[in-house]
Amino acid sequence: EKGLPMKFRDRSKYFKYGVTGIVIVLVGLVGYFLIAHSGSIGSFFQKVLKILMPFVWGFAIAYILSPLCNKIEGFFNKHCPKRKKIGKPLSILFSLLFALLIVAALIILVIPSLVKSIIQIATALPGQISAAVENLSEFLENYPNLQAAWDSASAKAVEYISSWLETDLLSTAQTVISSLGTTFASVFVAFKNIFFGILISVYLLASRKKFARQATLVVQGIFPERWVKIIMEEVHYADKMFNGFFVGRIIDSAIIGVICFIFTTICRFESAVLVSVVVGVTNIIPFFGPYIGAIPCALLLLLENPLHCLIFIIFIIVLQIVDGNLIGPHILGQTTGVSSFWVLFSIMLFGGLWGLIGMIIGVPLFAVIYDIARKLVYKGLEKHGEKKKDIDIAQGDEGGEYMSIKEKSFGVNQAGCEARLYTIENKNGMSISITDFGAALVSVIVPDKDGVLRDVVLGYDDAAGYEKGDLFLGAIVGRNANRIGGAEITIDGKTCRLEKNDGGKNNLHSGSDFYNKRIWKTVRVSDNSVTFALKSPDGDQGYPGNAEISVTYTLTDDNGIKISYEAAADADTIFNLTNHSYFNLDGCTDIGSGKVSDVLDQEVIIFADKFTPTDAASVPTGVIADVAGTPMDLRKAKKIGAEINSDYIQLIQAKGYDHNWAINGEGFREAAQMYSEKTGIRMHVYTDLPGIQFYTANYVDNA
Repeated sequence: EKGLPMKFRDRSKYFKYGVTGIVIVLVGLVGYFLIAHSGSIGSFFQKVLKILMPFVWGFAIAYILSPLCNKIEGFFNKHCPKRKKIGKPLSILFSLLFALLIVAALIILVIPSLVKSIIQIATALPGQISAAVENLSEFLENYPNLQAAWDSASAKAVEYISSWLETDLLSTAQTVISSLGTTFASVFVAFKNIFFGILISVYLLASRKKFARQATLVVQGIFPERWVKIIMEEVHYADKMFNGFFVGRIIDSAIIGVICFIFTTICRFESAVLVSVVVGVTNIIPFFGPYIGAIPCALLLLLENPLHCLIFIIFIIVLQIVDGNLIGPHILGQTTGVSSFWVLFSIMLFGGLWGLIGMIIGVPLFAVIYDIARKLVYKGLEKHGEKKKDIDIAQGDEGGEYMSIKEKSFGVNQAGCEARLYTIENKNGMSISITDFGAALVSVIVPDKDGVLRDVVLGYDDAAGYEKGDLFLGAIVGRNANRIGGAEITIDGKTCRLEKNDGGKNNLHSGSDFYNKRIWKTVRVSDNSVTFALKSPDGDQGYPGNAEISVTYTLTDDNGIKISYEAAADADTIFNLTNHSYFNLDGCTDIGSGKVSDVLDQEVIIFADKFTPTDAASVPTGVIADVAGTPMDLRKAKKIGAEINSDYIQLIQAKGYDHNWAINGEGFREAAQMYSEKTGIRMHVYTDLPGIQFYTANYVDNA
């Protein structure tokens, strides 16, 4: 309105009202048209869906196999870096073969048992019928009235059957033959859709990254920038929830199948394998799945042995009560992060709305809706000034216990931006505190052998301490942690010159513009975890590529802390992130004296046969040396102070331990342990990375 003459400004509001009215009328007309023609529109979409069913199968197969493809391709590229071109086709081939092997294994388990059961039933059924007739005749001899009623009923039944054979047999046979033809046609179409779906899934799997990039570009082109990040976060979250749900259902079904097999084997059921496979597979369908599989199994057992049938029905009812209320919701709670109550609620709600499909997609769909609603509520609280208060964000209900997260202000930095502190507490009284300032781990409070709570990591009291401090306490370090000799690195043939912030020669922790001096964005808060994200632009710290980085801290009910890192860039770059926490299992403040004790009497184990020696500037020399016969041999429990002051050149140069050990084995495995005899606290360290850095605070005053 600022550009309008004064006499038109007052009229502009009437123009807005008019446009709004026209839009409302148009929306109403469109709504009326959709309602009036809902039947034909529904038929049209059903026809389109029928035509596109091979693509639906293809998308479903590709989505299910995509995580496995990624794992196989990553493993192949890691171990055969010179043959990356064949990594993708091999991963698709192996994934499809794996899926086909599972299907084949189920068929091999079911078919022989089914054939055996049919043969046994066919053999035993005439004898069972004869015995039943004989027992009935003997019973009726003693009750003349019942005998007369039975004879009358039998005569009427014979008369009805005779009449049906004379009049309705032909039409019924025609109906059966017609329905059989329709059934065979439906089966043929289903197999055709699955076959073409497999072919389509191969194409989708081969181009999955391309499709992901194109989808991202479409979102960026349609929506404003502030919405793009939100949409992509929710898409990734939905993907994580659906994957977690399917994994949870598979795990739950496998457990139910095993329990069923053990029970039916103990009870000496003839069809133990068949019954267990059917119940296990149908258990993938929430709540009613086991009943769907149990009905044909019960009929089969009835023909084999009526007593077994009765026992099986009672067993299935009890099993479903236990699984539906305890096992299943607990597993889904672990794999999706949704508490048991909401798992039950979402399955019942969406199952009631959309039937079987709703029961399958209900949990992940509810998780996404819940996440969006939580963010909207949280944003509303911030607008009303609630951000300044402690807010109880989430509280779970697993097993009647709780996992709670509280948030409060953590002070402001020099630019006046407020930092936030999140504290997660589990049912054991253990808690961790993390802040969006540097995505740092501020405290880890854990009970010792006497139940006394001790903070076992060093941390500052507020954001100002982290901004001024230069020790990287609990901080996330990146893009590259540790030193790069000469402050230069070559990526794709191009030399990246980095800041020489370590002795004027080398680069330490990617330069003085550290990640731990930035306020990260809090993108997700769940029952037991917090996720921080950071955008690192192209050229940041001297590295190429626009990068999106996220770090998730999770506290588990078995007193575990999980730190998960994710990063993606639009150009080849380097990612070597780490958490720089200083652990002291005696407690960072000694109870009673108020002093900080050292760690020299605490024990450490590092499961590594080799380490990487460094030069006088603590830059790795490129050599991978054996630890045997040196103070670097920490394969058995050893006090940290036992040999730290020895005349071994590596310890002299570094003023203590400040080295990388090459961990034995591959994949996710235990890398190290630390133990305090004083407090009885033991820490186990696990990772899926090849190395672990052990640093004894050699450059920290009074350490």
